[in-house]
Amino acid sequence: MYKRAIITLSHIERATDTIDVEFKLNDHSYAQKWAECIRSVRGAPNDFGFPRRLDEDPEIYQARIKKHLELIPALHFDVIDQDAVNTIHRHIENNHEQADKLLTLHNDIHYLESLWEGAREVVFKKLQWVPPGIRIPMDTEDYQCYTTQPCENYLEADFSHVGRTPHNTWYYKDDTSLSTSCRIQEDVTSGCMWWFKDNSHIYENRTAFVEWFYHHQAYFLRKYGISWPHDPRMCYGRVILATADELPGPEWDFVQKLIIE
Repeated sequence: MYKRAIITLSHIERATDTIDVEFKLNDHSYAQKWAECIRSVRGAPNDFGFPRRLDEDPEIYQARIKKHLELIPALHFDVIDQDAVNTIHRHIENNHEQADKLLTLHNDIHYLESLWEGAREVVFKKLQWVPPGIRIPMDTEDYQCYTTQPCENYLEADFSHVGRTPHNTWYYKDDTSLSTSCRIQEDVTSGCMWWFKDNSHIYENRTAFVEWFYHHQAYFLRKYGISWPHDPRMCYGRVILATADELPGPEWDFVQKLIIE
């Protein structure tokens, strides 16, 4: 059984100075499969989530997004609002073979959404590997690993598909085309997010989510055979892979590697 995940960070100004942050790996089935996925990747991850402090003006991210879109003739928006962001997200979903080229755009639209929600700091790092390594199909036991319990300074399993989870589809009101935007998690992959602060508040309004589910019940029944909003396959919550006691200062901000022991 794997017991530890160790992230090596380098100093923001002195790249040769490094520190290790040790995480205690959970012993549940999902975390152990994730560890196998991490052992299959090579090299440093693509590290999204720095600098820790967001530019406070949404127009900075809106301008960056428009710059990205200059390379995508099919997409043009005079205003980058939530509807535009949802349309961009669906374009990424429909062109998943280009996902590695669209990673920066993908993360910029999520940073913009964070600003709209009132965030002023990037409170997580998103770690992805290209290529992403092996994929391990989920089974019944893995779906039991989702939780809404509060937690800080932890590694969370990233969504393993292009698109949004049912919860995020509801949360961001991106339900105009469920067949392209909404997916059920089916595989364990290497991607993860290092959350510095607790994010369980986004799962507090389950009553509204249940109402949304019943409005779209026919879709989930037809595509996934799910008729009940509390079916574990709806993946309500998140998977906590590992937790750490120490949180380094913002000067240690570049991920060099992640190893499993």
